[in-house]
Amino acid sequence: MPYFRADYPNDGPTVFRCFVQAGPVGWGAYINDLRTPEPTLAFGEFVDNPETGKALVERMLPRFLDRNELQNQSLIWREVQV
Repeated sequence: MPYFRADYPNDGPTVFRCFVQAGPVGWGAYINDLRTPEPTLAFGEFVDNPETGKALVERMLPRFLDRNELQNQSLIWREVQV
């Protein structure tokens, strides 16, 4: 089953990795913080479908950027086949 992934920022070292993937109870939308040696789940929520998940991640990510004085930029989503 494919999942959808977007890295922030689009250019340079990844600070946040966002993804939307199917799970046992539906779809999940997640933001991982990659600034530490072990990635940390910064946000996660179950959603109805991948489009809703992408929209939710795009709405939540600026909250983390403001906290860390990072500039907001559009996410580029890629479908990943596993």
